[in-house]
Amino acid sequence: MDSLTINAENAYGIGRMEHTFRFLDKAGKLHRCIAVYAPNGTCKSSLRKSLEQWSKGSEPEDFFFSNRKSIFNLTTYPDDSLSRESVFCFESMRALEASRFFDDALLAAPKLKEQHLAVLQKHRGQLADLLA
Repeated sequence: MDSLTINAENAYGIGRMEHTFRFLDKAGKLHRCIAVYAPNGTCKSSLRKSLEQWSKGSEPEDFFFSNRKSIFNLTTYPDDSLSRESVFCFESMRALEASRFFDDALLAAPKLKEQHLAVLQKHRGQLADLLA
């Protein structure tokens, strides 16, 4: 994928947006990652929500003007090969406030952490029994 074009209209507060992210530098070298940074209040959350809805096969909506038609689509070049399943969206920081890192790599809500550790402990016990 050389580029990704996002076209959005009336999507979670985005009035109208069309932008192409280019994954090739000036020398034509391909890069696989782009980070989006913007000050607070400049549509990052709206873009994330729209991407998340698109990845789940749903259309975004406009909460304030529900009678307006919402549009959100992604187009890749040179082929339109981006699958919805390959798009992952991080939750906003406010949504992650109750989550914590553990095992130096996994971010999870406390309840999910408890479930994960219980399963891990059970499997370790079963492995120890098997090896004994």
